[in-house]
Amino acid sequence: MIWFLLSSSLLMAVALLVPASAIGLRRRALEIAALAVLFLPLLSQIMPENTEASASQTSAETISSSNLWLSLWLLGITFTLVRSWRQWRQVRRMCLHARELLNEERTRVAELLLLQNDRDLKRFRVSSLVETPLALPGRQGGVLLPEDWMTWPARLQKTALRHEWHHVLQHDASLACLMRVFAVLFWFNPLAWRLVSAWSAACEHEADRAAVADADPVAYADDLLAFASGRMSAPAPLPAFTSSRLGDRIALLFVRPTWRRRSRWLAIASLLALVSITLGCAWLGRPHAVIMREEAQTRLAASAFPLDDAP
Repeated sequence: MIWFLLSSSLLMAVALLVPASAIGLRRRALEIAALAVLFLPLLSQIMPENTEASASQTSAETISSSNLWLSLWLLGITFTLVRSWRQWRQVRRMCLHARELLNEERTRVAELLLLQNDRDLKRFRVSSLVETPLALPGRQGGVLLPEDWMTWPARLQKTALRHEWHHVLQHDASLACLMRVFAVLFWFNPLAWRLVSAWSAACEHEADRAAVADADPVAYADDLLAFASGRMSAPAPLPAFTSSRLGDRIALLFVRPTWRRRSRWLAIASLLALVSITLGCAWLGRPHAVIMREEAQTRLAASAFPLDDAP
């Protein structure tokens, strides 16, 4: 267990070292780290034999797990699942009270996003329970729009819709649910919550870039500041952001190309290090995985009533 805790923490720490300016690579590194942590025990079982570490591993770790720690882990999972379930109910309530776009609204969405497929347009709905656009999870995905979104200035309509449509195309809402499950399973590790938060921020940065692909980033940054200062109701998806996160979002809109190239090379190096560390941790954990498998087989083969087998 100690091997897994240290290895998973190391993998998440390396992924968090990827610079934020390399937005796409940072996001992929965080996703790879989450997958590596989840599949690390399975990967350790298919690695070559590590006979040198078997003896020291056996003497250093206790084979049987503590019932107290298991109970605390399950209790934490239950608590975080209840919170997630409440949030899911709120999203479902918004979806149930949503309506389809009116003809004028459908024309406006098609014009701003250059959509001609009727199936894509049906993925946009309007709800009186939301104040900002919201990307929805699911196989098809979709976007919830506020009732008054047609009254926004044309520039804000375009950037807000492009921001949310990028989330839909990247399946960010569905991936966010999976990342939430990852955080629930590792609720005791602060790095897990930090990784999920950094991944969410990277998704927002990507969507910001898509929103200002052919627009003025200065005007977009001014809109973000206006939302934060309360000078206008926010038509862009800015749920509970802090001033520091807002500052990061604005700063990344103006990152110089030279800094982007440097960050890209550093991100690639971090990805290679992440893969190497994953394989190394899996190889070191091979003896532990063998011991746990043998113990499970012994317990399954044992008699449930050993006294009945006595002569």
